[in-house]
Amino acid sequence: MQNKKLTLLKIINFSLAGLFAGFFALTFLIVARSEIDITNIKIEQEFAVSSSRVSKSIELPLKTNYVLQIKYDYRNTDSEKLLLNGKRLKLRVSNETKNIVSRYYYIDEQLVRIGENRLKLQFLPTNPPSVDIRIRNYIFSNDQGNIMLALKKIHLNEQRLASLIGEAIIFFVLLCCLWTGLAWLGKKGFNLNSRQCILNNVISFALCLSIFFFIAITSYFGPFVFIVKSSYYVFYGLVCVSILCVLLHLFSLLLIQFSAEDDLNSIKKSKCGKAVENRALPVWLVNCNDWFKMRTLSDKCFIYFVLSFLISSILLGLSNVNWADIIMNFAYIVLVMGMVIKFVEFSNSKKNN
Repeated sequence: MQNKKLTLLKIINFSLAGLFAGFFALTFLIVARSEIDITNIKIEQEFAVSSSRVSKSIELPLKTNYVLQIKYDYRNTDSEKLLLNGKRLKLRVSNETKNIVSRYYYIDEQLVRIGENRLKLQFLPTNPPSVDIRIRNYIFSNDQGNIMLALKKIHLNEQRLASLIGEAIIFFVLLCCLWTGLAWLGKKGFNLNSRQCILNNVISFALCLSIFFFIAITSYFGPFVFIVKSSYYVFYGLVCVSILCVLLHLFSLLLIQFSAEDDLNSIKKSKCGKAVENRALPVWLVNCNDWFKMRTLSDKCFIYFVLSFLISSILLGLSNVNWADIIMNFAYIVLVMGMVIKFVEFSNSKKNN
């Protein structure tokens, strides 16, 4: 009977691993790209306006969809009308902050000519003193172009699609291996039972998948598409699931430990000789805790600096320079504090000797 339960538990475990990995691979096919070869086009022009009717020449190198943003002081201007190559553009979004208005227009590729395009502006009732115009073929992109929120006009040729399917299969295999590894870690490293390990895996995979799936569905059916380079997508997916699952393992371990202590206290109060299940902390966790308690405050500052340095290195590798700078700024402050504390400890020990 026990063997049947174990066999059933293994079947459920592998089935859940395949199910979650399959959904992750599906979102990978929608969002990820082997190489983002989209040319980012960003045109910025700021010019003074002397009349209510203005005509400007705009050079557009590609025939694709664009977003046009216009900013100006609206205190003397109620509205404007924009025409590109004789066709009127439709207003999509309008934001007002203090005396500045920002309006966003969508330019369909059918209105675009490769090369010179004529943009006409008409302001009512009077013109603003100056106008800031920005034209982009994307909404957001990081500095390296590995993550992008772009307009819908994106296609993959057959060769790249076949390559992407191969990468999705690799991602599927990596997720199945990660599921097995996290379950093994929970069982061997955190002294959790198989059911608790599977539950933690399900929670961590489901939470991360819900975010990835929402991005994929929004990209597939929405007016914009979220694009991530495949290597970034795989890395973020594996890291997010791993961190969340390890935290759940640790939380489950602490929860079990507290419940065991409560059971032991209740048994002592009732003076009952009932045995309590052995739920001791893992040996490695006990050793790490004892080692950390033995360190002085200055040693703990140095440990924090080393960990911060490692995290910042990973963030720099992912081009997250701002977060890396913030973490390292705190790390340098803690390092100076540790050096001062170490100097005080050394001076006190020298005096005592």
